Order: sequence, then structure tokens, then C-alpha cells
Amino acid sequence: RIKNKNILITGAGGSIGSELCLEILKHKPKKIFALEISEINLFNLVNKIKEKKYNLKHIKFILGDCSDKFFLENYFKNKNVDDIYHAAAYKHVNFGEENPYSIIKNNIYATKTIVQFSIKKRVKNFIFISSDKAVNPKSMLGYTKNYGEKIIKYEYLKNKKKKSSNFTIVRFGNVIGSSGSVIPIFLNQIKKKQPLTVTNKKARRYFMSISEAVQLVINASYLNKESIK
Repeated sequence: RIKNKNILITGAGGSIGSELCLEILKHKPKKIFALEISEINLFNLVNKIKEKKYNLKHIKFILGDCSDKFFLENYFKNKNVDDIYHAAAYKHVNFGEENPYSIIKNNIYATKTIVQFSIKKRVKNFIFISSDKAVNPKSMLGYTKNYGEKIIKYEYLKNKKKKSSNFTIVRFGNVIGSSGSVIPIFLNQIKKKQPLTVTNKKARRYFMSISEAVQLVINASYLNKESIK
């Protein structure tokens, strides 16, 4: 399903986005468009892919903002995109609470922009990476991800008869080593011989690896019975 496809990954330099790039490259896509707003994240992604000795002709590294519809329309004007994996998001709970404008712009407005772009470009499959915090949200992260899901549901129902794009939403929780994970915080506290900042002695946390999370994202889109081949 990936072989010979043109695939756009937003937030491609992040923990999930970069792993998506590496996993998808294994299956011989025609081209990956790795879109990333952070220059250093994009630089690190280039080095990761070079280390794995993948052929760089199969991936295009793009420094840009997926909330900028003019940039998207101009850059992809003459380019075909089969699938989109929308991984771009702000995920740190505390930063989201302190910077509501930025998290709304990145998690809501950018999602709306990229969804409308996918419909306009007749992208076959759109995969939205959400969060377990979207369930009964209690934080800006949860609310913005929940709102992103509603945007996708709305556009899906509005355009269902046209069969222009198919949408899949994937939720998962704590991913070890991902941006926003509590594990690096715990490791740093242990290293400094500080107490772990857990909310309760009986608190339990369940984790999955970045690789497991990426497999879930990829498989979910193909388990969706309405996925377009």
C-alpha cells in the first residue's frame, strides 16, 4: 500500500514524524515529502536517514509551516500526494496552558488547513495523529486535539459523497522517548537523585515505544475499511 506512493508527513522531524519517515522508507515509496517547521529538527532528520543509508532521492526535506495554505498550494501545485500523515502538533501540556494562542494555531488551525488542502488535492488517505488526552479533555492539549478530531469528522461527513479523501484518526497515550514524554524527566530526576514527580504513590503509567506507535498509525489507516487504494 505504500510502495510507489507519494506521501506527505507533517511534523516530520518530531519523534513520531521522524520514525514514520524511517518506517515508510522501508516499503519503497515513490517520494516522501518531509514537512517540518523546525530547522534543527529537519537537520536531525536528514542525519537520521543518512545513518540508515536510505537513498535520499526518495525523500524531499521541506522547511515550512503546514498552517500556511498559500505555501502548501504553491509548493504542491504540480506535485501529486497520495497519503498524508498529519503528525505536526504541540504536545507539552504545561506549554500549552501557558501559550494558548500558539497551541490553538498549531493544533487546530494547522489541522483545518491541511485537511482542506487534502480535500482540494484529492489526497486518497489522510491520517490524523491525535491523543488519548482528547477523551474528556482537561488541558489545552486535550481540547485542541479534540477539536482537531471534530474538524476531521465534519469535513469527512461533508465530503463523504464526493469520496475525495478518506480520513483516519489514531489516538495513543504515553510514548517512551517521544517529545512530551515523562520518561526523560524521570531519568533526569533519578540522575540528580531527586524524588520522582508522580501525582500519587499508587499511580500507574502505561507506555508504548515510538516504533509501536508508528506501526499503530500505519496499520490503522489500512484497517480503515474505507481506505482508498
